Amino acid sequence: MTLRTAILAVVSAAGAGGAAAYANGGPLWPMLMLLTLFVVGIVGGVIAAGWVDVGALIGGAAAGMVIAVLASAGISDDPGPLVYLSAPAIWVGGLMAIVAVPAHLVARSIRDPLRRALGVPALAILLVLALAVSLDRPLRLDFYRVIDEQTLAVGTSTGRTAWTRVASVVETPETVTIFVRQIEVSLGPTTGAAYPIELVAKLRAPLGSRIVHDGSSGDVLTRTTCGWPSYLAPGCT
Repeated sequence: MTLRTAILAVVSAAGAGGAAAYANGGPLWPMLMLLTLFVVGIVGGVIAAGWVDVGALIGGAAAGMVIAVLASAGISDDPGPLVYLSAPAIWVGGLMAIVAVPAHLVARSIRDPLRRALGVPALAILLVLALAVSLDRPLRLDFYRVIDEQTLAVGTSTGRTAWTRVASVVETPETVTIFVRQIEVSLGPTTGAAYPIELVAKLRAPLGSRIVHDGSSGDVLTRTTCGWPSYLAPGCT
């Protein structure tokens, strides 16, 4: 093992594990970890001297994720720790491979410095877009309430580590359709528990008598004056 290989493995482990442990469940999750993986994968793939170095990047990322899971969750009483650790390690190692392998191939195939400087960032952008599309999922809504005539609060349930947002609002003279989407990446297995939240949707025109629909299902949303958890209580709808 060369010094370069060792440095790439350590940097990959520290970047993936450190970003995951720091951001897990917080407002920076999962974007901080994904951004770190992309930066380390692209830069490491470019400066890697060969496939051993690329393997060090992949193995380092997987090892860093294992360390992050152990540090943040603790599994000493878990009956199957290898099963517990395998999913996040494989996922992060695979993501690092998706980034580092093409970056290394581009760096090896393009000798011209200017073309390489353009090709590697273009590759990174394509990978980011592909990952965002693959992880993005629609989310079903439960209710809405009126804050003012052009501002609605919509209620839904999401995972603790999900990035959830109002993706779009489609308005017609008769209806308002609200689309909510989420990107969720978890650090290790989760309980599957859903956490109630409210999101704000802005309208271009006053709501008036228009009907509000859930964009994911097409269902008509229940209008309420109450939020979680009593939105269906007597007197609220």
